[in-house]
Amino acid sequence: MQGIVYRSGDARFEGKSRDEAIAVAVGQSDCVMVNRNAGSGTRILIDQMLGEHRPPGYGIQTKSHNAVAVAVRQGRADWGVAIDTVARQYELGFIPVQEERYDFVVPKARLERPAVRAFRELLQERPELHVVGEAGNGLEAIAVAQAVRPDVILMDISMPEMDGVEATRRIRAELPSIQILGLSTHVRGGERHAIEEAGAEGFFTKGVDTQRLIDHLIVVHATPASRLAGQRH
Repeated sequence: MQGIVYRSGDARFEGKSRDEAIAVAVGQSDCVMVNRNAGSGTRILIDQMLGEHRPPGYGIQTKSHNAVAVAVRQGRADWGVAIDTVARQYELGFIPVQEERYDFVVPKARLERPAVRAFRELLQERPELHVVGEAGNGLEAIAVAQAVRPDVILMDISMPEMDGVEATRRIRAELPSIQILGLSTHVRGGERHAIEEAGAEGFFTKGVDTQRLIDHLIVVHATPASRLAGQRH
């Protein structure tokens, strides 16, 4: 669930509906927001709620739900839009706006593999998760990313025409709001994988527990890339 986050006890927002909270946010010059990055789904939602209004702080853009929550928690902003799990983590007030949705792109060549089939079956049990695109090689992955702009891409490292490392590098350069997780048959060594150096937020060895992969995909979508880059999987 996405919603308006604010410091608990703030009378301007406490007990208000979404529309009442937005009226306060755009009507008081000392009520400062923290925005999300252009092109993200949350930014689109914010712009829909604000309409033509541009309250103080509109130009301050962050790249994750966690960054929004931290800004509000630390008093650098009075409100923003983030997911409910992050609001609870930072003990912030929360006004529901709409259900959160996650979109994934999966390589075509992997669709019928047991782990991917299990992944897709689990997605059917999670209405907030959707596979919105498929790609058979790195060039197709770039094209799908440009056309669909998913939240997360599950990137196979070994693909024809262009491998997942180069596809990741190009997608992250053009569409930095898209999060990418790498998949490989090779077990990670002690060093960072090339796909992480190219901009991926994590790396999984094929055959990993599917539920754990889904859980991590959700964490990736909610957590800044800088905090994920060094994690081991």
